[in-house]
Amino acid sequence: ASSGTNVRKLAKDEACFITGGTRSRLFIRDQKIDLPILQGKESTGANSIAVWDKKTFAIVGGDFTNATSTEKNCVLSKDAGKTFFAPSTPPFGYRSCVEYISKSKLITCGITGVDVSENGGMNWINISTTGFHVVRKAKKGKAVFLAGSRGRIAKLLQ
Repeated sequence: ASSGTNVRKLAKDEACFITGGTRSRLFIRDQKIDLPILQGKESTGANSIAVWDKKTFAIVGGDFTNATSTEKNCVLSKDAGKTFFAPSTPPFGYRSCVEYISKSKLITCGITGVDVSENGGMNWINISTTGFHVVRKAKKGKAVFLAGSRGRIAKLLQ
């Protein structure tokens, strides 16, 4: 993924990663977990995973050729990928990156905008229709930055 967030740290010496395209999967150690996210074409699939703890995940994606579609563009897990569920209100289109700001607050972005969830990813609110490719929270501190095409940079005001 162009956001660089399809590989994430699970523990000090362990990582997970997701794949998109014709078949979307989550890989943890020797486990290959099929994802209930839109897939089947090269333009579809999972693009970004955010990990809160070793078992709480948010995964976003969709179809970048149908960037406004909300069909199967986000899934959540609270048990390290054993089960997944869709949000009640999904992000507003294809999303290329997702990041935890706190245990209950997440931010996601894509070419059609930026969405925030205040309840662990269950309901997303669109806060901007400006497209961005990546969002990252500072490792230490509270700063959250977004980056997009043609050098576009933004800072989330909290």
